[in-house]
Amino acid sequence: MVLVVLPTITNNFDFNSTEWWNASKEQASQLLPNYWDELYPIMYYMIGAYLKRYDVVVNKLKNKRLIFGGALLGFSVINYFKNLGSAFVWNWATSYGGYQCLIIAVLFFCALLGTDTKNSKITFIIHSVAKYSFGMYLISWPIDIVVYKVMNVLMPQSAQMYLLPISIFCVSVCSYIGAIIVTKIADVLIQIAGFFAKSQKRMR
Repeated sequence: MVLVVLPTITNNFDFNSTEWWNASKEQASQLLPNYWDELYPIMYYMIGAYLKRYDVVVNKLKNKRLIFGGALLGFSVINYFKNLGSAFVWNWATSYGGYQCLIIAVLFFCALLGTDTKNSKITFIIHSVAKYSFGMYLISWPIDIVVYKVMNVLMPQSAQMYLLPISIFCVSVCSYIGAIIVTKIADVLIQIAGFFAKSQKRMR
């Protein structure tokens, strides 16, 4: 985790520019190597597995929702003032493996795991999304591209920001459905492969 996240804290500045505090990934001065950045999905998986197994850690964390809201507000304010007067800059801090996304994600799931709901439908949705979350991640990239290309064609750029929650919801739902379909197909193929493997053993 340190190898993935630490460079996202140090490599966000361009010391060759007067606006050194808000550098893009391409412009940032590399103080630490970013070799391990692409391992962020594994990092999230390992953290999720840890929180699942050692839920006592989650239970000890008090005021989880308040802390999550404070972190969300704090990072929003930081990014607002860093990008004030210019287009949003995609940098190491705000990338998927960046420290901001990591903190928000961990606090969000800690708050979710600490929620005691008696609503069976909500419980089913949470467990189902958790079950297919990795598949959702794998399939979300092409769906994301399609949804935003459709948005670019159907509506002006000025309106896209206001409709961003709708597009995120569409990508999430489509990824969830796609993950279920792919998982079911994979299960059937594995069963077929297992059947043929057993048949080959019997023939021998």
